Amino acid sequence: EWKLRCDMAAIFRVCARLGWNEQIGNHNSLMLPGDQPLFMINPRGMLFRELTASSLIVCDLDGKVIRGKGELRKVAFHIHARIHLQNPGAVCVVHVHPQYLTALSLIEGGRLALAHHNNLLINDRIVYDEEGYEPVADNQEGDRIARLMGGDAGKEGIGLGA
Repeated sequence: EWKLRCDMAAIFRVCARLGWNEQIGNHNSLMLPGDQPLFMINPRGMLFRELTASSLIVCDLDGKVIRGKGELRKVAFHIHARIHLQNPGAVCVVHVHPQYLTALSLIEGGRLALAHHNNLLINDRIVYDEEGYEPVADNQEGDRIARLMGGDAGKEGIGLGA
């Protein structure tokens, strides 16, 4: 678990350095190996740049904090637990808000349509969410997001654009 904690802390730091976060409103999670379904996630109220391996919390898929100090943010639970539950291949869920992609998502009909050969590598791995325009407040919304990602989420990585 310690190695996974260090890897997750590194992911948070990279996201912070690249500006892929919005204050304390973002979250990334990782399913832990083992018999009991548990996931590691950042606790409520910490900036990505503040997170360390020891500050991450471990939760069950019912939202109970099993290890660590801090609170599981409700919106993080409703998104991440449901994705992990419905898409077992999605071992690590990285939920980021890059400023330019966020700006693109605010434009009606916004699409990531690059005119470059390398774009062909990701075209079939991007899902656009045409319905999600409110904060996630329940499992129903988390289930909807998980369904958008499909059962193949995690095989090669699926990106979800708002």
